[in-house]
Amino acid sequence: MNRQVDKSLEEEQIKQIMDDHGEYLIRLAYFYVEDWAAAEDILQEVLITFYRKSNQFQQRSSLKTYLSKITINKCHDHLRSWKNKRSLFKESIGNLISTSKSTEETYVQQSENNNLTQQVMELPIKYREVILLF
Repeated sequence: MNRQVDKSLEEEQIKQIMDDHGEYLIRLAYFYVEDWAAAEDILQEVLITFYRKSNQFQQRSSLKTYLSKITINKCHDHLRSWKNKRSLFKESIGNLISTSKSTEETYVQQSENNNLTQQVMELPIKYREVILLF
């Protein structure tokens, strides 16, 4: 009976963490992996990792900082994974084969995206961070 009470308490804590930090963490993950589905999967892995290893959290930093670091590490793991590289390769091949846009249209769109990215990166960090995390 006591174990069941502990488990429901832990579930409530995870729900509270998700309510408090979930949106920030998923945006952080999306900033790294640029794929919403992958960001959602990473957030789920982060919460599972925290649930399993919550006793290792020594409170030397805030919980948000701790969860952010786990999220960043999970993003790096995802970006290094073979599954991700294979997916990116398939996507790039698909874009080459796609006949919906002409080469000129694709080039213009990529140029505009690169220009916008460059302009955002030239902003001061406090403005750039707001745009990137939105």
